[in-house]
Amino acid sequence: MAATTGITGLLSATGASTTKELIDAINPYTASLSINSAEIDVSEFASSLVFSKYVQDLYDWNITTQGRFPTTAQAAFNCSVSQSGTDLYLTNVTGFSVDFSVPVVETTDLSASAAKTFTYGGPLQGRFTINARVDGTTALQLPTVSLAQPGHDVTFTIGSEATNDDVIAVDGSGGGARILSVSPTVALGSTNDVTITGIFSGAVQIKGDNPIFAVSAPQTLEDMDLPAVTTVALQAAASRTYTGSAFWSAFSVSAQLGSAIDVSATLQGTGALTIG
Repeated sequence: MAATTGITGLLSATGASTTKELIDAINPYTASLSINSAEIDVSEFASSLVFSKYVQDLYDWNITTQGRFPTTAQAAFNCSVSQSGTDLYLTNVTGFSVDFSVPVVETTDLSASAAKTFTYGGPLQGRFTINARVDGTTALQLPTVSLAQPGHDVTFTIGSEATNDDVIAVDGSGGGARILSVSPTVALGSTNDVTITGIFSGAVQIKGDNPIFAVSAPQTLEDMDLPAVTTVALQAAASRTYTGSAFWSAFSVSAQLGSAIDVSATLQGTGALTIG
């Protein structure tokens, strides 16, 4: 018996899919596998009052992982937020996070014998948080509430490259980004900070020399694709692996001063998990 250490670990994927592209883009440094099987209470009348009786449900599994972006890790000061206008407060920005997810729907039927199956059941959902310092001359921007009002044009640079920076962007004419909350904090002995949260409406686009997902042309914005199922393998040691089909159900890019650009992701397993 020999204990394994994290340095021998590896999270990988095979096949052409957005899930593989995401794993390859973030250089994972931690991954947690969660396997769960619920109990079903089948206690009957006239049974012992001391203990309940149970049978076992099918199991489900998922992997949560963190990695650094791009594959040659950069510090967060390589990141920025910009817009084609002045309708979003972007003064003294100190960090941001951009979060995406899809609704996960169970598709298990009565033919299943071991594990539950899942797919995604809706469009991509995107949200963002911007951290900044309150400026003495530039006013904070409030949420704009209007059914006819397009959202904000905004571009998040998530990696600095020699020719084409890695970006996540949304065009206001196609829906845009909308401000949900503006929360300034004023306190003695510290800078006056503000946290801005918002949601994407419409297509989100990406580009870059090392984009978070593959693009056909690094200099041209392209719509972000939906998740796709692929074979993923989590390795705890050379001879100990956990393999199954999965798709990414959520990921988040975080850029904060004093840290590396970090990406966290959730991979939803669908079907049986093989332990080797």
